[in-house]
Amino acid sequence: MDRYLFVESLERFLLDAEKATRAWLLDPDRDAMLHPAATAFGPETIAVRSAAYERAIDGQPAFAHESIAKHIIALVSDGERDPRKLCQRALALTERELRSPL
Repeated sequence: MDRYLFVESLERFLLDAEKATRAWLLDPDRDAMLHPAATAFGPETIAVRSAAYERAIDGQPAFAHESIAKHIIALVSDGERDPRKLCQRALALTERELRSPL
C-alpha cells in the first residue's frame, strides 16, 4: 500500500509539472525563466529516491507518507542524491509541516 501512495504522489507531482510546463509555454516572458520540468530522473535516481522513501516511511503514520514522498521528490529535484540525507531531510520537513498551523 505504501508504494501505491508513493506512486500516486509521484503522479500528482508529474501532473503539476505538466501544468507548469503548459503555463510556461504560454508565458510571453518565458525566455527569462527556466523551464519548470527541465529535470528528468534516470533509473539510478529513481532507485535512490525509492530507497529513501522506503526508509523514511518506516514507522511513520500513513497520513505522513504523502508529505514524505513530496519532500523527497522536491529534494531530488534540487539535486540531493544521498538516500540517508533524503530520508532525514524529508522527515524533518514533514515533521515541521505537520506541526505548523493551517
